[in-house]
Amino acid sequence: MSYRLEVVQVPVSDVDRAKAFYTEQAGFRADHDTQVSDTTRVVQLTPPGSACSIVIGTGLSTMEPGSVQGLQLVVADMEAAHGDLVGRGVEVGPVQDLGPPGGSSFKHAWFSDPDGNVWVLQEIREEAPSETTSAPIISGVDFVSVPTEDYARAADFYGRVLDLPCIEVYDRVPGGEFQAGNLTLQVFDFTKIGRGFQASPYPIALQVDDIEAARTELESRGVVFTEAFDTGVCHNAFFEDPDGNALLLHQRYAPK
Repeated sequence: MSYRLEVVQVPVSDVDRAKAFYTEQAGFRADHDTQVSDTTRVVQLTPPGSACSIVIGTGLSTMEPGSVQGLQLVVADMEAAHGDLVGRGVEVGPVQDLGPPGGSSFKHAWFSDPDGNVWVLQEIREEAPSETTSAPIISGVDFVSVPTEDYARAADFYGRVLDLPCIEVYDRVPGGEFQAGNLTLQVFDFTKIGRGFQASPYPIALQVDDIEAARTELESRGVVFTEAFDTGVCHNAFFEDPDGNALLLHQRYAPK
């Protein structure tokens, strides 16, 4: 059974303003805009080249607008991406190189949407495209960080319970990486790098082909689901990892 991260919810106060920002300034593709009911609207947007989308709208969750921090966009050329976004009117902060002195470059830059939801650009250089190839500036969402206070417990949950392959174990801090389809979940102990622990209330959507079958299997492994609803586009079932980080199973049944 595979679990693919397909959608991350981003809370906003003004859906039309946020949609305009993401499509006209950040360059995201508008996949669909569906008025499910009088109180529920679902707008799905996808960064150029990404298999993972975001959803904004109304009636989706109780998250406060502007409360999402650190969604990461990987780019092949930081200077080009930074200049493109600034040219479109996005207020992007200065480029910072977080790599060790004398080591590999590790460039990052931050920007926010109109509600204050924070995005991070990270540069991972690739081979330059040929003159006849036009490559997107933003190539995808590379990984999402998941905080834990007990890595051994978290590794058992993501590896055994969710059955996600562990593709790397860190040697400097308690942590590792688990592959969820096309996206990596970076699970590690934030306290070991001087940051306080705080479980994320913002659900990571794990894509499944059959949500009822997946839910039944996970319940047999001890997972407790807290809420489930149908948006008119997809089925959703919410649960948490052992640290209290929010997760959900996501099954799309409407065509994109």
